[in-house]
Amino acid sequence: EDNYQLINKVKKIILDNLDKESLKISHIASETGMSRTKFFTKWKSLTGEAPIELMTRIRMEKARELLESGKYPVNVLPEMIGLKSLKNFRHKYKEYFGITPSESIMKKQ
Repeated sequence: EDNYQLINKVKKIILDNLDKESLKISHIASETGMSRTKFFTKWKSLTGEAPIELMTRIRMEKARELLESGKYPVNVLPEMIGLKSLKNFRHKYKEYFGITPSESIMKKQ
């Protein structure tokens, strides 16, 4: 029960701060009342992944959702998900999904 609450709280913190490139694991740890080290260890034991991987996954999934909605051009998405550089966003998106953001839009159509 407590573990589910922690997982949901962390996801909410990330989603509430998604547009902030400055969001750090230390901020999330602080919001959960833990030191960075304790948070990292607990999160890794609960989920098997590093907290930064969760942040990346949430950012990329949100980017894909926004892209596929057809409401936003590729060039505004980085800022919406906390990645200020378009080049960095395109690189991370392709690394995560195996296709570029533009290819993702084409695939949806």
